[in-house]
Amino acid sequence: MTEPTTADPEQPADRPRLRKRDLAAALAGPALVLALLGVYLVSPGQWYEGVELDGDKTLLLDDAHKGFYLTHILEERYREYQLVEMITFGCSVLAAGCGFLAAGLVFRQVRERFPDAGPLARWFSPALLGVSALASLFFAGEEVNWGQTFARWGRPEFTQDAATAEQYTAQSIHNNLEGLSVQSMGSVFLIVVLVVLPIAWARRKQLRLPAAWGPAIACWPAAATVASAYVLKEVKSVYRSAIGKDQAKLDTFYMGYLEQINEQKEMLLALALLLYLGYALARAWKARGEAGPDAA
Repeated sequence: MTEPTTADPEQPADRPRLRKRDLAAALAGPALVLALLGVYLVSPGQWYEGVELDGDKTLLLDDAHKGFYLTHILEERYREYQLVEMITFGCSVLAAGCGFLAAGLVFRQVRERFPDAGPLARWFSPALLGVSALASLFFAGEEVNWGQTFARWGRPEFTQDAATAEQYTAQSIHNNLEGLSVQSMGSVFLIVVLVVLPIAWARRKQLRLPAAWGPAIACWPAAATVASAYVLKEVKSVYRSAIGKDQAKLDTFYMGYLEQINEQKEMLLALALLLYLGYALARAWKARGEAGPDAA
């Protein structure tokens, strides 16, 4: 009788598998956006035609009839107190906590499992997880303007010069660093960590990437959530181009929903960080006590 052959243990790791829990995680962001859209469609608020300071016609919100969405979910003037901003802040804080814990666990595990690895191979995973945790913490601080909204502290002195005051529209650091786009840097970081590195990892044998990098490679739900965030942002541009820039200011759907869609994009980015660092922590926690390079 012929004994059954044992499958190559590396094959399941190299072959993509669709798990229900991963699919649910990947769909969480788009499902949340659709739910918020449904809330807006049910309670869009009331608008009336007015004029801007430059004399152009625009729609203005009737504060007495704002509707549920613009009162509690997302409205420009009060967004720090509303649901979308709170979800973004909460996901970022949780992501930071998961990231710091994961970095500590992975640092110990990599040292034990890859004692002969070079410095770059040993430090890459814990360093990347730690930096991602710091980025999440920075993201959380930016979302609440570092407490300015709630603690009511004043504007920094370097933003109070009358000649440049107009360019500073908020207390957030990304609005107050001249010549440096923190948002652009963050976008590049997220795309590299959550999209480029997983693609490279799928070809790790050809690229000869160290096995010790494995604990820091993002899960595909995090990459899918980042992609959905940037697709969502483009919806605003496409819609405005389709109806015309001037007409957009007179369109209730654009003014009430799409005009602030970038905040929902940031919510999805925070969720992507939470998925990335949460998965990393779960893997590191599960790997406790395992030994050998194959356990990574």
